[in-house]
Amino acid sequence: MGVPYVAVLDSVRGIVLRKAARRRSTLNTGDTKTVNGITYTFNENRRWTRADKKSRSKPRSPKAAVPVMNMTIPVIDQPKVKGKPKAIAPMASNAKLPIEATAKQARRTAPRAMSVQGMPELKPKGKPAQIKPKGKTKPQAERKPKKERKLKQKEATTSNAGYLQATNWNPHAIPDLTVRDFRDYLDKKRLITEPPTGTFDETKRLWEEFPALGRGQSLTPEKYNDLISKDILDGYVPSDAALNDANLTNVQLKQVEENRKQHEQWKKQLEPIDKAVNYSMSDEKADKEWSPQMTEEESDAYTSDGFFGSMKWYHGNREETTQSIATEGAQPELNRRGIYGQGVYFGINRSIAEDYAAAAVGESEIITARIRAKRPYVTTSEEFDKIPDMLREPEISLYLQARGYDSLYLQDLGFGVAYDTKQVVTTARENVTKQKAEIQRRMALNSTAGRTREWKKTPEAQALAAIKPITTDRDRLLQPGNAIQQ
Repeated sequence: MGVPYVAVLDSVRGIVLRKAARRRSTLNTGDTKTVNGITYTFNENRRWTRADKKSRSKPRSPKAAVPVMNMTIPVIDQPKVKGKPKAIAPMASNAKLPIEATAKQARRTAPRAMSVQGMPELKPKGKPAQIKPKGKTKPQAERKPKKERKLKQKEATTSNAGYLQATNWNPHAIPDLTVRDFRDYLDKKRLITEPPTGTFDETKRLWEEFPALGRGQSLTPEKYNDLISKDILDGYVPSDAALNDANLTNVQLKQVEENRKQHEQWKKQLEPIDKAVNYSMSDEKADKEWSPQMTEEESDAYTSDGFFGSMKWYHGNREETTQSIATEGAQPELNRRGIYGQGVYFGINRSIAEDYAAAAVGESEIITARIRAKRPYVTTSEEFDKIPDMLREPEISLYLQARGYDSLYLQDLGFGVAYDTKQVVTTARENVTKQKAEIQRRMALNSTAGRTREWKKTPEAQALAAIKPITTDRDRLLQPGNAIQQ
């Protein structure tokens, strides 16, 4: 396919124009040339004109300089000023001042009481009017920070005297009790109070009900003697009935007496921790006024002297569990597998309870409750995990009770754990079985981090977040202390 005619014509025209430009670049004004008997002259506009005709084009003139205008500021009559004006010494024309001095001199010589537009500034007569805010206000220096004012406002609206103030409810508490000492206490306590083997008839019945205990074999007197002998070597003291059923040697009987003496000595050593662990968390008010279910007004009055005050707590679970809590009361001893200790778990926000209610099998409910705690262990999950894992879940709650804490609250997770039945009172129940699909859909759309940010904005969560969390010194807790008397 050939090249279009227009494209060829444009290409030729471009070549001719470029050659003509190169020829003109070497010409000077006044050069002449003759074409067909006609003489042409190269003029000032770098164009060829006929020499016998006068050029119509005007020669280019050089760029004219921009004239400098003499700008003067109009003099405006000044308002009369009382007193004699200050005389300003004239400056010599050849005086050289620094930039700052020049600026100062310019300000001195500039007209006074002038605005930018050159108009005289109008000053109002008398003192300017001051707008006073309604109500009493404190100076800025005396005002408290915004966060602190919110906490004070929350404290004022909560009708209780112990709001966010811990109370030392346990006079036998050992605040510096280490995990090493408490583990030693539990081991010795187990040897004193829990001999693993009972009488011959009790052991035989257990073997028949649970064949795995006897490995599918029947209990014989010889095997029973072996069990009792092992208990004695481990440090136990079998009951008198078990000793009568067993056929022991004099050496074994002597070992039993030594174990018994050792136990008596341990009882005296473990007495301080015994008192701290076994001290009742219930008081006279709880014994008189507690009921598993109360109205809003009754619960506010009951928890008025508690640490959490009238804060609302939520618990989501199966209907059987929530009904038991509302009618019979919370039973912390039934939950022995909680990762943060034995107790009843509650969320400071409803969304936390919704997650557990949606995961429950069958009919599920959410209960609203109040917690009357006196001294919770307020910390974070990170600090709580630093506690040495020498204790099982139920033992963690006992350990904190021995240190003087009757509950637990984790600031980053937003839930608390009640250790005693009479700490919890239920105020409302709601069946959310039909809402499970909606809750699960909302959970899928909103991440865990997003839901956490939402409930952390609530006033209750912010008030608890302002408390300084208890830190954990892992190395110190691993060392033996002085809690066990020698």
